[in-house]
Amino acid sequence: MEQGLDPKLVSSVTLLFLSCRPRHTPIILASLFFVLLACQLNAGAVGGISPSAADVNETNYEVLMALFNATNGPMWKLNDNWGNTSVSVCSWRGISCSQGNLLTEISLAANNLTGNIPESLSSLESLVLIDFSDNHLTGIIPVSFESLVNLKHLLLGSNQLSGRIPDALGSLNELQFLHLGENQLSGTIPAALGSLTNLSLLALASNQLTGAIPSSFGPQLQKLYYLYLASNNLTGSIPDSLGALSQLRVLDISMNQLTGEIPASLGSLGNLQYMYFTGNYLTGNVPQTFSALTQLSDVQLSSNRLTGEFPSSFNSLTLNLQFLDLSLNQFTGGIPSWIGSLSNLTDLLLFSNQFTGEIPNVFSSDSKLTSFALGNNQLNGSIPSSLQSLTSLLVLDLSSNNLTGIIPSMLGAASAKTLQYLKLSNNQLSGNVPVSFGSLLNIFLLDLSNNDLTSVSFHEWNWSSMEVCDFAGNPFNCPVPSWAETKCHAICE
Repeated sequence: MEQGLDPKLVSSVTLLFLSCRPRHTPIILASLFFVLLACQLNAGAVGGISPSAADVNETNYEVLMALFNATNGPMWKLNDNWGNTSVSVCSWRGISCSQGNLLTEISLAANNLTGNIPESLSSLESLVLIDFSDNHLTGIIPVSFESLVNLKHLLLGSNQLSGRIPDALGSLNELQFLHLGENQLSGTIPAALGSLTNLSLLALASNQLTGAIPSSFGPQLQKLYYLYLASNNLTGSIPDSLGALSQLRVLDISMNQLTGEIPASLGSLGNLQYMYFTGNYLTGNVPQTFSALTQLSDVQLSSNRLTGEFPSSFNSLTLNLQFLDLSLNQFTGGIPSWIGSLSNLTDLLLFSNQFTGEIPNVFSSDSKLTSFALGNNQLNGSIPSSLQSLTSLLVLDLSSNNLTGIIPSMLGAASAKTLQYLKLSNNQLSGNVPVSFGSLLNIFLLDLSNNDLTSVSFHEWNWSSMEVCDFAGNPFNCPVPSWAETKCHAICE
């Protein structure tokens, strides 16, 4: 009976480790975007124009005080001048006005607002920006916001808003940024949003939205750069119309329940840089038209039901591709040798597929690979000697394949200061545990269990970073160093 760590547990550790590493993820990208946007907006929002008290508009005062009272203003983090009738509302914290003293911006992000958004805000028709993001607001988005015909930025993300997204928002023709993500919104995505011809960003991720992605998302959204629909309960197929979003840079539809094949029309998104389709039920092959997506930097298609051989369309993405995740699918065939020509690739995650054949021996010291994960496939042959030349590796996972031969004597030596996760378990590797492993200064996990290794011939190394070490299930010759026996479960025969 095989010994060592529970494979399911170690697989969970693999996924957790990979997920915790710094990487370009939709959440990170979205967060950075909104931080930059908030900084830009707040630069002009705090203080604003400060006309005399005589210029204070009574209607504005009443509406703003209704907001203050409805959202527990006394408990805001910053509420300078709010309610002070001796100064203009334009000098209240987070309020900005135009040269003509028209109220144009309410910017109260991350300010501990609670309660509901009052309907009366819709009377402030001169508003260009409302930013209530990152607060604790509840209740619904007022349908009356359709009156805010000059609104360009509506930022309500990271609250606890519920109910449906009002169809009426589709009439706000000046709208450029609509951020409603990270709330508890439900119902379908209004088709009317597809008519917002000035929209640059649409962020609806992390809600409870259902139904299909509207087919209206297409030709009219020619200024849309960012589309975030991740982490909802969306169903149906990816609409062909998305291929008409010619300016799109980020397409994030991950963590939904989407089905069907990836439409070939997406190959028309010539400006796309980030594609996130992880965690759906997509089937079929990766379209050959993807070879035209030469700006792609980050492609995440993991945890679907995609089939076919390694997508040859990615062979054309040598200039910009940095992150490629095809893991947890049903891909077959061999791993092509041209992966060595992806000169800027940092992460190649192919684990838990049905790849066969040998691992190409095509890596060089110029490679930028930091994560190379091929575990749980049907690969055979030996570990390529060229892996010894990788200088930036953090993760190397070749576990649960049919690999044979010895472990290259200098594996890990070039990346001794960076390698944190090395997993070669459940293969048929033989010979010695390489002496080079003794120089892995920052190793977090080392799993060589369930192979045919016979000796450990080096002294204990720096254990300050080691959390998991497993040599069990190997027919080691006696004697085994005491550290290997006690810390790595090595047992001699």
